[in-house]
Amino acid sequence: MNEVTPHTANLPQTTYKPSEIIGIFNSILAKQSVNAQVVYLRGVYLASGRQPYGGYFYDTLRDEDRQEEITIYLTQQQRESLKNGNPQIRN
Repeated sequence: MNEVTPHTANLPQTTYKPSEIIGIFNSILAKQSVNAQVVYLRGVYLASGRQPYGGYFYDTLRDEDRQEEITIYLTQQQRESLKNGNPQIRN
């Protein structure tokens, strides 16, 4: 499922694409069973280029294999650690 490379060796082994997250959340909502836990995301980060709203930037994480996207909100510090258009793994 996830190939370990020197770049990803220190990252969590369980990461999810936006399309997988959408499926997981759909499943959770259908069962109405929500457990709080950290979820790691994998996808192509796309900066919105907009100003922050309420201290957060509303950017996009696109699935690497499909055109599905989710909106993510980031602090200025989190945003500065990402490169626009590059695949990312984040929690």
